[in-house]
Amino acid sequence: MKYVVFGDVHGEYYKLLNLLRIIEQKYVIDDYTLVFLGDLIDRGPLSFSVVDYVKRKVEDKKAIAVIGNHELMMLEAYHYWKKQGEPYPLWLYNGGKQALKSYCDMFEYDVSMQFFAEAFEKSGHYNFLKNLPLYYETDEVWFSHAPIPKDEYLPRHTFLPKELYTWSTHHQWNRDYPWRQITEEQYVKDHGKLAVCGHVHALLEDVWEARVYKEAIHIDSGCGCHPDAPLSVAIIENGKLVEILESD
Repeated sequence: MKYVVFGDVHGEYYKLLNLLRIIEQKYVIDDYTLVFLGDLIDRGPLSFSVVDYVKRKVEDKKAIAVIGNHELMMLEAYHYWKKQGEPYPLWLYNGGKQALKSYCDMFEYDVSMQFFAEAFEKSGHYNFLKNLPLYYETDEVWFSHAPIPKDEYLPRHTFLPKELYTWSTHHQWNRDYPWRQITEEQYVKDHGKLAVCGHVHALLEDVWEARVYKEAIHIDSGCGCHPDAPLSVAIIENGKLVEILESD
């Protein structure tokens, strides 16, 4: 019951490596399960490398990952291209251009949706991402990309990407609770355990760090959304926060 929980990486592979080194200076990282809360991709320059790293860790049973809204957009863009033969503007507008380039560059392809789709398939990343769960929970901790109230629980998997996007979009995109008119305190009570999510940074309020509440942690500190924003992790043991660490 020991976890290292990462906020949104958004293609910032070198910040991920830097933060892993910082963690390893204080902890025996093999004693912990790594948890990635989605939004591995987009905005930063090395989405391919981030997904590849997380995929290998999950396959080696050293990590858990849940899907974020940016992975959902990437899956939607892939299927839109396959069906319509056209780019998917929502994904490209939200940092998908950088992710598309990173996939094409890795295979030394020209940058295009056609070659992105080929790289996405060849790398195994399509199969990996489409099968990620919407959330993960233990007896002591709830993990999700965006804040999800308990009475809005979904099945852990919905395998068809189009279905997945439709069913979960307001959960994976949710930044606050207006659609349900609840407070942070009520959200925590819904789960009855420590709740950890990414997705919700506070850069617009000039807050460049994770936010820790009584029984909830918003671990996204804006990595990838501003070049100076750090990547953050929460060290959790037995359902309790030990500390927050940030990349340099």
